[in-house]
Amino acid sequence: MGDYITPYGAADTFGIVGLRPIVLTPGFRRLITAIVLFALACFFTSLFSRRPILQRANTRISQRLSWASLRTLFTAFVFANLMLLLLQELVGSAARQWLFDRYLLPLLPIALILALRLFEDRVRPNLPLVSNVFVLFFAVYAVAATHDLFSMYRARQAAVMELLDAGVPDTSIDAGFEHNAMIQIERFGYIDDPATRLPSTDKRRQPASFPAGCEPALVEFTPAIVPGYALSYDPNACDGPSRFAPVSYLDWLLARRIRIYIVDTLEPVSGQR
Repeated sequence: MGDYITPYGAADTFGIVGLRPIVLTPGFRRLITAIVLFALACFFTSLFSRRPILQRANTRISQRLSWASLRTLFTAFVFANLMLLLLQELVGSAARQWLFDRYLLPLLPIALILALRLFEDRVRPNLPLVSNVFVLFFAVYAVAATHDLFSMYRARQAAVMELLDAGVPDTSIDAGFEHNAMIQIERFGYIDDPATRLPSTDKRRQPASFPAGCEPALVEFTPAIVPGYALSYDPNACDGPSRFAPVSYLDWLLARRIRIYIVDTLEPVSGQR
């Protein structure tokens, strides 16, 4: 459930109201999809073709690990990793444990090693120059997307500090699940997950009511958060703009500054807006 790489960059904002500016446009995503499908077609064509494995009088080739050795090294790890994910999904689903694409990251280096070995055996001993271009593309995107994500987090925290400095209670600030969950823990000592067994002296708390489309992410987990202010990419979201100034951050992938607005969710419990 959920992807780490999205059309909006790396990771989800998971708590800022409104849509994050799109980085990967539909046309660009179609192009990437076509390239991936073409690469997969080439891979499976090579994998299932009857073309014999290339024989080369190269001492380095003869010293490489055999396919049997690679299977011995990798099979146990891959099997254990997949079984762990399967068990988490089957057993942990009742506790709302979710699977994310990043959980497959440990398998990617293994897949790359096997794909490179197959390429050396069936196509040519060295990778073509164009492969370096793709490696560079992914490296540049990863660095820029990570910068943008961290910049967004810093701007989000700056907006929270602006509200706190003005005397707004932290329970009246919806700044994303990370912030809301920490406030919930500080107030009650635990996240109010329906799958959590509460102390006998405690009871479930109903989350507060928020304007339509303005509910905090996973609001049922953090009933400590009450209406007040929320962070938004849209200045007119929720109950509209507040008296607080927006906070901006530099987005490298979009090559422009993005504003995070502080909008009203209802009259704050501390008094006037």
